[in-house]
Amino acid sequence: MRSILGAPGTPIQAYDQDAWAKEGNYGKRDARKSLEQFRVLREMNLALVKSLTPEQKKRFGMHAERGEESIDRLVLMMAGHDINHTEQVEQILKRKK
Repeated sequence: MRSILGAPGTPIQAYDQDAWAKEGNYGKRDARKSLEQFRVLREMNLALVKSLTPEQKKRFGMHAERGEESIDRLVLMMAGHDINHTEQVEQILKRKK
């Protein structure tokens, strides 16, 4: 979002989330610290989104796989992302019981 605000039309690079997790050693990180980092970043992003004008929310970048993506679209895609991951963690924890 910040790149799009600063340079509308900027390329948005696709990435392999599994490779990020593996190479970033996500499985070995402290879960509480990771959750706190996520919370802080989410608060920062929410504050940014709430501060934007309707015109700013229409600015877009060009995703390498999906094409034009506005800030409005990115916000919609991210809105339920944390819920999805929370449900994944709950399923993993249920299997471990």
